[in-house]
Amino acid sequence: GLSLVVITALFGMGTLYVLAGRAPAFVHGTHGLLAYGVFLTYLVGLVYPGVDFWAYFGAMGALHALLLAVFLGGMTTGQRGFGQAIGPFVQPRKASQWTVAAHVSAALLLVATLGWMMPAYPIAFYLAVGQVAVGFLLFHAVNLKPKDPGVMVAFHQSMVLLMSLAIVLQWR
Repeated sequence: GLSLVVITALFGMGTLYVLAGRAPAFVHGTHGLLAYGVFLTYLVGLVYPGVDFWAYFGAMGALHALLLAVFLGGMTTGQRGFGQAIGPFVQPRKASQWTVAAHVSAALLLVATLGWMMPAYPIAFYLAVGQVAVGFLLFHAVNLKPKDPGVMVAFHQSMVLLMSLAIVLQWR
């Protein structure tokens, strides 16, 4: 966990370069993935003391789908850069739109994965379904005010944290 914190911090510094257009979006996506890795490492350690995190993670397909969506969400932010709108689209034309399309596909894959695994993760499933609507609202907020999309960003992140909790704790 501690080594992940250090690596996450290094990639966190890199996100500033991504937003300034001086580093690839991959850095931003990796930072998000590592940040959730830190969260999950400590959460699993608290909830299931003595359990090998990597063995646990390997058996948790729901977390794989969630982390793919997290990575592509970070890529979406990184690809658009600071203060840039993505722009409305039906068919993606520029890199930021292709990244959004990939992120939406990953979000739908998460909903499908959690739906397929029902009734194991009902709260995570309903949060994921709601998250698709929140993501749509965030997309519009980013296009309306690219430099300050507002509270939707925090709400979007909070729902992913709650999904993570719901998967690890397997609330029923």
